Amino acid sequence: MTAEDRKLLEAVRNWRPPTELHPIAMAAFGIYAEAGNDLPKSAIQELRTVLDEYGDDLEALAAAMEGMIRCMVYIGENLGDEENGEKIAKLLREYVVRFEPFWQRVAEALENEGHDVQAGFAELLGEQQDPAKRTAPMYGARAPVGSLRLADIAPPPPRPRPWTPENDK
Repeated sequence: MTAEDRKLLEAVRNWRPPTELHPIAMAAFGIYAEAGNDLPKSAIQELRTVLDEYGDDLEALAAAMEGMIRCMVYIGENLGDEENGEKIAKLLREYVVRFEPFWQRVAEALENEGHDVQAGFAELLGEQQDPAKRTAPMYGARAPVGSLRLADIAPPPPRPRPWTPENDK
């Protein structure tokens, strides 16, 4: 896994949604209110024009879309206007495709990370070693250098319970 992959995955893992409402959310709600609590085609086109201005700046577009999602939830769930909430959702679906190359790159980085993890497990399990070195010693043969005796790592035998007849003696 390259340093670029690590940096990308770290950024994805650490991403948190904005804590402040994006200005587009208030603009969208203003358009909704001005149109008499409706989002006609002209209002959707106005919002589309605003979103198009972000171009290829995916970070800014994601923040704007997050603001639009908040507006969509407010209109659809809090105000009970599911029809107009769905109009915003349909608009946002048009912009999801712009993130496809980014998520493909994230998938590649995850795959590279997976190969590193898989190689680590293979090394841990001894799959990289010569098969002759991976076999257990025969009964009566000397233990390999550096190995532990089972008696050294096994838990001690259990103590008898206080109420057993063995302790009455």
